[in-house]
Amino acid sequence: LDVFNPIDAAGVLDIMSSIANDGSILIHVKHKDGKFSSPAIIPPSGSSNGVIRACSSRWPNVTKAIKEQKRKDVDATWNSDGCDPENLGIAPLEPTVFELVYQVTALSGLWGELSRMVTITPRFLIKNESSWLDIDVKQVGAPDTSRVQMKHGEMLPFYWFDLTLPELVCARPAQSRNRFKWSGGFDMCTLGMVPLRVRRIDGSINHLSLRSIRVNVELQPGTGGSGTIVSIRDEDPNGEGSLFKIENHSPFQIFVSQDGVLANPASGLLRNDTSLSCDMVQPGERTSYALDVPWRQGKYAGRTSASVSELLLLRCALAPLSTRDGVESTKVVCFSRVGDSIRLSPTRLSSVGSYLATELLGVRVLGVIGTDGPTRTLRFILMQKEVTPTGYIGNAMRDTISPMPSFMTVESAPHNDDDDDDD
Repeated sequence: LDVFNPIDAAGVLDIMSSIANDGSILIHVKHKDGKFSSPAIIPPSGSSNGVIRACSSRWPNVTKAIKEQKRKDVDATWNSDGCDPENLGIAPLEPTVFELVYQVTALSGLWGELSRMVTITPRFLIKNESSWLDIDVKQVGAPDTSRVQMKHGEMLPFYWFDLTLPELVCARPAQSRNRFKWSGGFDMCTLGMVPLRVRRIDGSINHLSLRSIRVNVELQPGTGGSGTIVSIRDEDPNGEGSLFKIENHSPFQIFVSQDGVLANPASGLLRNDTSLSCDMVQPGERTSYALDVPWRQGKYAGRTSASVSELLLLRCALAPLSTRDGVESTKVVCFSRVGDSIRLSPTRLSSVGSYLATELLGVRVLGVIGTDGPTRTLRFILMQKEVTPTGYIGNAMRDTISPMPSFMTVESAPHNDDDDDDD
């Protein structure tokens, strides 16, 4: 048994065994005075493996009830019932949960015919593969005091701090940790790689030259597919070797954001801070792209979590997405589909005058999804389309017609099909 952090001097598991009706041996474990876990099953013959959960709380249901009452801030109900949540006896009520994996194998040599060995190890191992960056990780929603700091090149086990919180993990740089926000939560049971966006609290430029970190979840060998290893490393801010990259080869600024992140677009305007809602790609700039929300629960009951294709939807515009120009010029492209393209029209911007709008009538900013080795790339370039006489007429009529109400968009107003620049 070697399942706890070195700082936990009392990392000992108590074991209780029993015999099932089919002759299998059931082994239950517990941490300190907590509740015994679900059994590790040793079959009458052969090998086996599985997952067990050991709660630090003696009564997990009572712990959940206390947590819910504290979140609702109705502690008076406990006193009216004659029950004090701070004094429920000597039994522990810590919400920590230890997820472990066990493996039953035959001993090598002659003793293997008669004896077998049960090995219990952590289910989740987190490894920092960065060459210079120290990383903090914690459960989403848990206090910062529960974070686990990993030095570069270090690997540590990870356990859930609170059984009432979502079983998701977030990360941030350990250097100047008070200047960085926690990343979005990711699922340690979903295999594959996902990029996490790293943002500063004040929205200023990152002095560590860090925009994203990459998370790779793979199976832990020797666990029968039950355990995982989560590898975390930093990505090049210029996008070299990153999972996703954006290149702007146009003379216009490009504003991008993950689709579905903004619940209230007006919030950025009230605080006069566009960095909260989107990223800006300057002309001639190359930058890595990562997800602010790497995992999203279904909106309705019974719906599964969002797929990779839904998470990789990207909104692009020629103005900040929280402004009217940004809303009217926004197009959506999917990073998971190679060859997918969008066209952004500079004439949609209110800052463009009538004369310049006429000159730019046939100009479009073309964005195309492609590949650059292992990197999925979104390139923006200029293109010229043929302009028909009806297009000039429609553009001239915009200056004579009174401005449309704010609740109408260009797509909802009557216009000629030849002037439509949608795909």
